Amino acid sequence: MSAYKVTYTAYSKGSTEVVSEGVMEINTSTAYQAEQAVKAIFAGLDVLIRYTN
Repeated sequence: MSAYKVTYTAYSKGSTEVVSEGVMEINTSTAYQAEQAVKAIFAGLDVLIRYTN
């Protein structure tokens, strides 16, 4: 497992209102899994992944 830092912005569904943005560190096997974890945390919102490293 590796620690991935996912930079994200979460918007209200169908809106430009920002609900949350930041960097979340997720321990997973792949960057894709880390991105999916962030999206799952904000289920019901539109999530834009800006960068993962």
